[in-house]
Amino acid sequence: MKKIKSFWILLVVLLFCFGCTPAVTPSPAPGDVTPGSTTPPEGKDTPAAEPSAAEHTLLDKDAKANAALLPRGFSETSEYVTDAARRDIVMYYAASSSVFSYTDGEKNIVDEAMWAQRLYKEYDIRLHLIRKAPETSLSAQLIAMLADANIDVLSFTPDQLPYAEGMAADLSLLLPDGAEYLNTSMYEKSKKYLMPVGVARSLWYAPSDKGADPLALSRAGAWTMDAFTAFLRERTAAGVKGVEIGELSEFLAAVGRPLLTAEGGAVTAHGQDEIILSLRQSLTRADVYTAGTEEANAPSLASGKLTMRYGAIPYWITNGKRPAVRFAPMPTADANTDGGVIASATVLALPKNGKNSQAALSAAMLFTARFADARHDTLRFEYGMDFEDWKEYFSLCNEHLIVATAPDEISSETLRALLTDVTVRNTRAALSELNASLAAYAARRNERASLWAL
Repeated sequence: MKKIKSFWILLVVLLFCFGCTPAVTPSPAPGDVTPGSTTPPEGKDTPAAEPSAAEHTLLDKDAKANAALLPRGFSETSEYVTDAARRDIVMYYAASSSVFSYTDGEKNIVDEAMWAQRLYKEYDIRLHLIRKAPETSLSAQLIAMLADANIDVLSFTPDQLPYAEGMAADLSLLLPDGAEYLNTSMYEKSKKYLMPVGVARSLWYAPSDKGADPLALSRAGAWTMDAFTAFLRERTAAGVKGVEIGELSEFLAAVGRPLLTAEGGAVTAHGQDEIILSLRQSLTRADVYTAGTEEANAPSLASGKLTMRYGAIPYWITNGKRPAVRFAPMPTADANTDGGVIASATVLALPKNGKNSQAALSAAMLFTARFADARHDTLRFEYGMDFEDWKEYFSLCNEHLIVATAPDEISSETLRALLTDVTVRNTRAALSELNASLAAYAARRNERASLWAL
């Protein structure tokens, strides 16, 4: 029996490792301590609800940028802080670059690795961050769990959540309902994941007193695909690039036409020929721009040479001009669908076999809260987002958040060509190729999921 069990474990590991790229080098652990302490705090069953500040700290019109080490509403005596102190907590986090950053009181930029080091120095919270590229993070954490390695906090990208169900512990008995800084809609759906509030992909644009305004149209229920196309054409007629879209499959999901959906761990592929052809007409005629704005001299909102950007942030921070921005939800595909925003934040969870649950949960909550806090400050004080716009964005992230299942690289490239490349002549053949690729990808993911369930 042991040999059979070992065979299945080995098979699952090999399947998840197949095709993985090399992992990113782990970020430095705070101090020179070695992870190992797994004893939970004595006499602690559930944490007190923290922070104890106003119900919606991030909706304070008179808020100032938070330069402190701890998130708003937390103090050194907060139970989330004291519970995590003097514990070695190993946390994997799925990211290829910095997850969040903020400016401290001395005008230094502090990212999550520096923040973890400061937590160790100030509060003896030994949060060891192990960064893994999103492409390898799921398999790396699965391997660690199967090997009974010391791992206290898991991390996933939103599109990985359907495949992470079997790894994550139920938090409903540990975490108070309505805990601040959490995306409430996500928490109510699963009771497993910690997702920071106010973090999502949407459409960003510079406000103008000329022509139609996407957010105003959205408020009036008139932000349709036709209105989206007309807005782009109006701007591109003046010589400005149209829209930068880095994640085309998520864009489709946000207009209510996902290519892939996942329920109960099973992935289903959908043919979206009609909306793809309609969107192709809009994007190819509106001078769509799909390269990342981090490239030198690329059109961007910051330079005034781009009409809209679809993504988690309006534009990459530069040392120069940082114009104010507005956001808009996705245009509606038809009268029966709602425009939404796509989940984009790193999602945290506790492993099912976790031994350090109370301290791990507290550290994960601190990470999630500081992420949300930094996000709020970036949009309001660095990008100049109006407070009323921020409130609407905040609510949209909670009430109309969409978790999209991402396709594989082959499907993504086929979709990109269909939507943005005017040289693609045989669109029906390209659509057939896309649908076949999506179906094959869904079958592969479901096969892996079924093997994991064994």
